[in-house]
Amino acid sequence: MPIQRTPSNDTLNHLKMGSHVFETVSSFTYLGSCVNNKNDIVSEILNRISLANKAFFGLRTFLKSCFLTRKAKFLVYKTLIRPVLTYGSETWPLTKNIENRITIFERRVLRSILGGVRENDFWRRRTNSEIYEIFKEPDVIKTIKINRMKWAAHIIRMNEENPVRRVFSAKPHTTRKRGRPKQRWIDSVETDFSIIRVKNWKTQAKNRQSWRNLLQKALAHPGLSSQI
Repeated sequence: MPIQRTPSNDTLNHLKMGSHVFETVSSFTYLGSCVNNKNDIVSEILNRISLANKAFFGLRTFLKSCFLTRKAKFLVYKTLIRPVLTYGSETWPLTKNIENRITIFERRVLRSILGGVRENDFWRRRTNSEIYEIFKEPDVIKTIKINRMKWAAHIIRMNEENPVRRVFSAKPHTTRKRGRPKQRWIDSVETDFSIIRVKNWKTQAKNRQSWRNLLQKALAHPGLSSQI
């Protein structure tokens, strides 16, 4: 069925498919994630941080309660706040600036749970290293990168005719615009594997046991964590 563009009264272009007319927009929400015509993921990540911040303030009374143990509070964070923050993060290409914004939010939540440290009748803030020594869990950046690796392996194991696999394997024949190119998702994935010194990850992804061993190696590697 041919697709036609027709001018509308409000000067926006519309897509016409048969008897149906669809408004052309610069951004829209699909399955909870924001998609825009600039292929810019930053706005979606900032929106995730904002939504996670709302979840944090909604649960702040429980996180500061003296009736809940730290273990219970950490569980609240991991099950009710972090999933809001990392929703759809398997497809995020992360820059250092975005990583810093995400980790700053996580540390704010963890500091709220742990409180300060009293030394010589003075209270001080816990350092980043002290926070994660008590938390004893991978930080949010490593969690995102591990999930991103899992998604990459899932794509590799897809059938060649699967639309996602076809998009992943496709090579555009156009040239990029002048200036610094945008960071691609696959570039981020390849960088993560180079950090843990794995070159044949696509081959290992097809072997379940080999892939599990690779993920264990990635989980233990300090290079995937944010700079503490």
